[in-house]
Amino acid sequence: MHTGYTYALGDDQTVSLYLPPDIVPPPSIPVLRLGVVEQALRVSDRDLTCENAAGDKHGARGCTNADCHRRELGKCQCGRHPGELPFRRAVPQTTERETR
Repeated sequence: MHTGYTYALGDDQTVSLYLPPDIVPPPSIPVLRLGVVEQALRVSDRDLTCENAAGDKHGARGCTNADCHRRELGKCQCGRHPGELPFRRAVPQTTERETR
């Protein structure tokens, strides 16, 4: 199954990129907008995933909508997480080879 990654531009416009598990997403991607190339930065993937919460009304499976925290960046669409959700730039992932 592909994993969705969200990238944000400086004015809060977002770009989504869906990749299979064997491809590591880059920390930023170039976006051509109105003839100007801008860098969109990858925001934290974990914060954009609606995961199980204590006393979850959705049960053990939790929310199954992959875009729950992505449709409106930082807001939970299903109501499991009240208020604004923080998001951060994603940290580079190290491979097993790099840690040796």
